[in-house]
Amino acid sequence: VTKEACPYSKVGDEVLYDITIENLGDVDVDYTSVTDTLLDDGVVEAALLAGGCATLPVGGSCTFQVPYNVQPGDEPGPVINIIEVTYTHTATGQTAFDDDDAVVELLNPSFTLDVDCLEIIDSTALFEVTFVNTGDVGLLVDPADAQIGVFPLTVGATETFIVEAPLDEAVCGAGSASYTVSALASIIMPAGTPPECQLGNIIPPVPADDTATSTVTV
Repeated sequence: VTKEACPYSKVGDEVLYDITIENLGDVDVDYTSVTDTLLDDGVVEAALLAGGCATLPVGGSCTFQVPYNVQPGDEPGPVINIIEVTYTHTATGQTAFDDDDAVVELLNPSFTLDVDCLEIIDSTALFEVTFVNTGDVGLLVDPADAQIGVFPLTVGATETFIVEAPLDEAVCGAGSASYTVSALASIIMPAGTPPECQLGNIIPPVPADDTATSTVTV
């Protein structure tokens, strides 16, 4: 038996296990039992039988899939899943069994953002926007602001940008300006990750957005 899965996942995502069973013996065999350290045995058995694995002729094989949703209790990982299957040669009662495991590393993507007012120059307020990658995987951050643009944020990195906001003039020349930023990020997968195993999730920052206001009075 061979169990395979994508090498990376994260809490809340689905891991899809591909399980292949092959008869390498010299007699036909019939399914007897299956045990799994992570998945429900009944669910695995139902998928096994639906996948045409009830009887395996000499040299025959079958493949089926079973999903698993990664839980908060699985952190920090890895998620290790072991399956064992047993088959029997009905005529002789002889049994054969095999096991295999699949190891999935868990990623913990996260980042923060912060906005502070720097100064006011003439009719323009300058704000400092800071992003910090607080997770364990690289991110591609999109602040949806043309003054900043999309940029990569490596693990542990801090990126700071200076943006401008117009000062709204009021009576006697007094005025104020505010700047609010929000952003989303996608995961930059580790090198060598198969294309079909890319995590396409969009990650929000903590907090979801931030605002700074600057006021000048004359």
